[in-house]
Amino acid sequence: MVEAKNNAANTAAKIDMHTPSFLGEIAAVIDSSEPQREIFTAIDAGGAAASIAFNESMTLSFDGVLNETAFRAALEQLVLRYDSLRATFNRYGTQFCIHRQLGPAYRYRDASAAPEAALAEERALAVSEPFDLHRGPLFRTVVLKLGEKHFAAILTAHHIICDGWSIAVMLEDLAELYSAQTERRPPQLAAPIFYLQYLQRMRSDDYRALAVIDENFWVEQYRADQPVLDLPSDNPRPALRTFSASRHDRLLGKELIAAIKKTGVANKSSFVATLLTGFVVLLHKLSGQREIVIGMPAAGQSIENMERLIGHCVNTLPIRCGVDPALSFAQNLQMQRDRLFETYDHQRLTFGSLVARLGMRRDPSRIPLVPILYNIDQGIGALNFSGLATHAESNPRIAESFEIFLNATERNGQVLLECQYNADLYSAAAIEHWLELFENLLQQIARDPALPIAQYRMTTEQDAALWRNLNATKQGYARDKSVHDLLAASCERADAFVYFEDERITHAELNRRAGRLAAHLRAQGVQSGDFVGICMPRTLDMLIAMLAVLKAGAAYVPLDPDYPAERLQLMIEDSGLTVLLYRAELSAGVASATLQQAIDVTTVPEEGELFSATVEASSAPAYVIYTSGSTGRPKGVAVPHGSIVNFLSTMAMTPGLGANNHLLAVTTISFDIAVLELFLPLFVGADLTIASRDDIKDGFRLLERMQKQKIDVMQATPSTWRLLFAAGWKGAANFKVLTGGEALPQNLADELCPIVGEVWNMYGPTETTVWSLVARVQ
Repeated sequence: MVEAKNNAANTAAKIDMHTPSFLGEIAAVIDSSEPQREIFTAIDAGGAAASIAFNESMTLSFDGVLNETAFRAALEQLVLRYDSLRATFNRYGTQFCIHRQLGPAYRYRDASAAPEAALAEERALAVSEPFDLHRGPLFRTVVLKLGEKHFAAILTAHHIICDGWSIAVMLEDLAELYSAQTERRPPQLAAPIFYLQYLQRMRSDDYRALAVIDENFWVEQYRADQPVLDLPSDNPRPALRTFSASRHDRLLGKELIAAIKKTGVANKSSFVATLLTGFVVLLHKLSGQREIVIGMPAAGQSIENMERLIGHCVNTLPIRCGVDPALSFAQNLQMQRDRLFETYDHQRLTFGSLVARLGMRRDPSRIPLVPILYNIDQGIGALNFSGLATHAESNPRIAESFEIFLNATERNGQVLLECQYNADLYSAAAIEHWLELFENLLQQIARDPALPIAQYRMTTEQDAALWRNLNATKQGYARDKSVHDLLAASCERADAFVYFEDERITHAELNRRAGRLAAHLRAQGVQSGDFVGICMPRTLDMLIAMLAVLKAGAAYVPLDPDYPAERLQLMIEDSGLTVLLYRAELSAGVASATLQQAIDVTTVPEEGELFSATVEASSAPAYVIYTSGSTGRPKGVAVPHGSIVNFLSTMAMTPGLGANNHLLAVTTISFDIAVLELFLPLFVGADLTIASRDDIKDGFRLLERMQKQKIDVMQATPSTWRLLFAAGWKGAANFKVLTGGEALPQNLADELCPIVGEVWNMYGPTETTVWSLVARVQ
């Protein structure tokens, strides 16, 4: 054996006194590697949950009669053969101690009475029982007799002494050592390479020089910025990073894998690069991000030509992957292939050192830079245990240090995707769905790699069925009715009132007054399809004017008198108004505009004929609302009768309004949510109070109005609800809150819910007829 510090006295002097003396004679001590110290630090900070995230565990299933004595002897030879399997660490994880004899921890169990339960129990124990890094051993085995000709062996090692490459070496050697035992012959194995040799290699001058070059390469990759991947999670991210994990597997069939390989060959790319690019596209589709960092393990055994080595030799390479959705998959693959070629030349990276050099601020809720680990495993070759048919599979961990670890293992032309994931962030259903989406995405890529990334669909058959069911919301409503016909029929039936300050009229009287004004408008030349402006303060006349314009067959254009003159003039000119309705006097912004005709509604005779036009098509516009213009010039959106009738019919059911309710309208008619406030009470026969301009601006006056009118429903922005709280509003058990127009803050929802009967959060752009989405907040 190659021993560090061959002098026994020097060796003893370097041993940390906290290392247990009963473990046996120390063969060698050397400083641990930086990656090993990173693992040790993570465990020291995270405790047992972090420790078991590094349990590397495999189950070997044997068909045939296992010679248990020979198997145990083979294990003992394996441990003597490789120094890592006889290692422990000092108290601080800074020293790697090799013992002359140590283990393995071995247990035999006859589980033939209940084989399935026993196997499940032992597999669960293997991944849930932490190792003691100071006392060891860090490699343990359980052999189970499951039947007369059915056995299993569960081998578990800590990642600090073993990596994926090592497991393959370990199992191959174990098979040969067992076969040699049973066949009574010397084992035919190449000479092992000791982990102490690897550690010494890492400390050599030439290795350090190469490592500096490689590290500088990676620093340049991330000097300007370090992308943070944010996938949609099922649960809020905990303040402190957690390790609870689960695993979901998905098998990709031979035909798909062959097609993906063919796509790679056609683009001069390896299967590794092709599958990686597909995975990056999936993450891009899920996150919407174009810059994604994925960790890929690099085996130090391969880099240093030490293939027969067991130990922790893996480096995590933070591959920076860019996605251009406008380019084809083939073009993105070529970019990714070139990037991978670069990274293969710079694999001597100590990840912790990179993070330190970048000066990254540590977020205690995240693993830095590489939350996603991706690995293509070449798999374990045929294991020739003499006289036994053998199958090997990894045991799913219950703790994981990465948020997602996707391991792809190729076997018999198929690829098994093993997806370990943080169970505190993601649900099993989400991961299962994402893997299904990944397979579907790969199928699309195989069919047409020339398609732009943006055109690949993120859907499955299950999604399509779900969307069909979710969208099967078709309900009967008065499709052939105009808004004014619908409201007129309700107004004549209802025994309800509309209030404004000290005024009160019935719905029926409101409808008749609107009919007389409509007749007057027709007499003044207003025709079906015209646009009529309404610029007046909040009064009963305002609502009458809105209904009158509809009855005249025209569409109304609301012009808030408080709007700036420039905005009012823009809307008047852009809409091409034929007539404008006002009350008492025109605002300055309207008075200066060029108008064909302006009518003061207070001068219209109180008696006269009634009129109500027939609207020929539900697509005829009922009103025009102008957008805010926050992204440029305000845009006029013409909303048709059919959409409003549909909207009112729906809102009457959800969130719901009935004849026994009394709604307070507080929104300017230049904001489309006023449609609900003013028309929905008329539609269902509910009482309606129109708040004055002064009421709306003063929280105390608004509260007084609510109390005086016994209001039990109000729609308002979060800002208005804050205004009411400031005025001392205490809510009411029968009160229904409708909130929208701004994002509803969580703390405001928390204040509202306990003091009212219902809180409804509502959202919708102007173009979609007021509200598109409503949801009750519990």
